[in-house]
Amino acid sequence: MIRFWRCIFAVGFAIGVAAGAVITFQMGLNWGVYGAKTGPITSRSSAWRS
Repeated sequence: MIRFWRCIFAVGFAIGVAAGAVITFQMGLNWGVYGAKTGPITSRSSAWRS
C-alpha cells in the first residue's frame, strides 16, 4: 500500500516540478510585455497597498 502511494506521490511531484519550471521560464520571457500592458493597473494597486 505504501509503495503504491509513494509512486503516485512521486509522479505528481515530478509533474509539479516540471510544470513549475516551464511556467517560471515563460513568465521570465514574457515579463516585459506583461508589465508594459498591465503597468497602469498594477502600479495603482501596488501603490495603494504600500
